[in-house]
Amino acid sequence: MRDHPATIRGQCVLARACRPRPYCAVATEIVLGGGRFGVLVFVFYQFEPAPLNFNPKAIAAVHNSESAAAFSQLETENRSTQNDIKTLLLNAID
Repeated sequence: MRDHPATIRGQCVLARACRPRPYCAVATEIVLGGGRFGVLVFVFYQFEPAPLNFNPKAIAAVHNSESAAAFSQLETENRSTQNDIKTLLLNAID
C-alpha cells in the first residue's frame, strides 16, 4: 500500500485537511439551505418591496444628510418600479 503523497515518516502533514469534517456539511446546509433558502428569499422579494438599503442606521444617516431629497426620490422610484414588477408578475400568474 502506498503512502499518502503528503506523508513524512508515515505521518500525514495535512492531517487536518485529510480528516473528514461532517460539521462543514451541516453548517453549509444550515447557512445555504441547500439552495432552497436563497430561492425563497428571491421569490419573497418578487412580491414584497425590497429596501434600497437593509441597514436602518445607514438609512437614517442618509435621511439626516444633505442627500436626503435625492434618497427620498430614489425610494419613491424604487417603490414604483417594484409595484410595476409585482403587477406584471401577478398578471402573468393569472
